[in-house]
Amino acid sequence: MFLVGSRLVQKFTNLLDTFSSYVGKAGQFLRVKSTEDGIEPVSQASIYPTTLKDADADTKVDTEESTDEDIVRFDTGGTERMALNGNGLQILVASPGTPQANTIVKDNIVKGWIKFSGEGTISINDSFNVSSIADTGTGSYTVNWNTDFANVNYACVVADTWYGLCIASSYAVGSIHIGTYGSNFAGLDLSDISVIAIGDQ
Repeated sequence: MFLVGSRLVQKFTNLLDTFSSYVGKAGQFLRVKSTEDGIEPVSQASIYPTTLKDADADTKVDTEESTDEDIVRFDTGGTERMALNGNGLQILVASPGTPQANTIVKDNIVKGWIKFSGEGTISINDSFNVSSIADTGTGSYTVNWNTDFANVNYACVVADTWYGLCIASSYAVGSIHIGTYGSNFAGLDLSDISVIAIGDQ
């Protein structure tokens, strides 16, 4: 119940300064009008906006840039820097001329890696962004990337847990050749080989 002056009312529709019917008001809220002379129904969207932004609207978090896209976008200074969706967090900002310490940019993220055994029938222990690996000879392997690199100027590091020599060569946007060698520099299959690649995609 509400006491309005000397008048006792039992529900909102009995108030003199608001709507007279609940029809079409499902899920809505009440708020004081901007004119401060009554109350009005408002939708959830107007209470919970899809964008959180600063005064000039160039730095913002947007949860609905287009209808039902299910992507959270992060902008600063008018440029989109990150996008979060069901596949993960995508870093869109490139490294400045002088990198800032302890800062993640798209240039310094590991884009692909694999740990595999090259002895006998080759097998992948674990990997990221690797579609397959091929045995091309003794101590010779081709790692095929799932998502290609933008160019062949990416960096690749190869190591093993033995004393063998490991070399990355024949860089391609979609693959790279890995060579492993023994102490006599002859090709040698190794049992525990790791490959890490960083570059533009």
